[in-house]
Amino acid sequence: MMMAHGVEQIAPIAMKLNVRAWGCYRSGRNKMTSRASRRRGTLIVHLLACIAMLAALLGPLAPNVIGQDSAETPATVEQEQIEEEPVAEQEPVEEEPVAEEPVEEQEPAETPATVEQAPVEQEPVAEEPVAWQPLADDFESGDLGQWSAVEGLIVQQAVVLDGAFAARAVSDGSQPAAAAAALALPQPELWARIRFQLVRPSAAQVDLLRLSTPAGAGVVSVVVADNGTLALVAADRPVLSETHVVPGVWYELLVHAAVPTGLVEVWLNGEPQSALSERWGLGSAPMASMQLGGGAR
Repeated sequence: MMMAHGVEQIAPIAMKLNVRAWGCYRSGRNKMTSRASRRRGTLIVHLLACIAMLAALLGPLAPNVIGQDSAETPATVEQEQIEEEPVAEQEPVEEEPVAEEPVEEQEPAETPATVEQAPVEQEPVAEEPVAWQPLADDFESGDLGQWSAVEGLIVQQAVVLDGAFAARAVSDGSQPAAAAAALALPQPELWARIRFQLVRPSAAQVDLLRLSTPAGAGVVSVVVADNGTLALVAADRPVLSETHVVPGVWYELLVHAAVPTGLVEVWLNGEPQSALSERWGLGSAPMASMQLGGGAR
C-alpha cells in the first residue's frame, strides 16, 4: 500500500511513532520525575534508532515511489530525443543520364510461311508398260467374248477342224459377217495365223483376215478372190496369187506385216506365196486391230 499511495502514508507512520514516544515521556514526568531524567537519554537514543531504521527501510523505495511519475527510462528519453530532432532534408541527387546504346535493328526472321521454296522437281513416274499379250482364240469357250465388235459371225459346232467349236461367217456380200478385236498395244509389226475352210464355192470375194490402224484404215488384207485364188490387198492394191483355194479343205494361213519397211509375207499351209510377198507401201500408222471375215460390199 505504501508503494501504491506514495509519500502521504509515510508521514502518518512517522508521526505515530513520534506521538507514542512523546506520550511515554509525559506520563513519566508526573509519576517518576527522577527517573525521567535518567531515561530521557535512553528514549532519545531509541528514537534516533527508530528514525535510522525507518530511514533504512524507506531509503531503497524512495527513488522508485517518489520519482515514479517523473522518472523516464533511457529508452523513452532517447525516443523523445529522436522524435524531437528534425530529420535533415536530403538534397535531391541528380541522376546522371545513362547514354543509351543504339540498338541494331535486326532483320525479321523469315518464317516458313514467307520463305519461298523452290519447286521440287519430281521425277516423272515411269508408267509400267502394258505387257504384250497375243490374241489367241480357238472358240472352245463357245462364244466370242474376246471380240469387241461382232456382226454376222457366229460360233457353231457343225463345221470344225478339231475340238468342239469353230467360228463361221455366212454372207452373200449384202450383209457383213465379221468379228474384230483390238490388240493389247498397237504394233508396227505383226504375225497373224488363222485356219479356215471355204465351205462352198463363192462367186464373190471372201474376206479372211484384215489388219487395221487405230483409225480403222486397212493395212493388209488376205482374201479369196472371186476366181477362187488366194489374193492380197495392201495399200488398197489387190495382188493375186496362183494358189487356188479348194472348198471343203482346211488351210492354215500365216501373214507377216512390217509397217516401217513395208514388207509383207504370206504362207499357206507352210508354203511361201512369192506372188504376195513383197515390199509394199504400208504407210506409217501401226496396226491396232485384227478382223475375221468381212463387211458388206
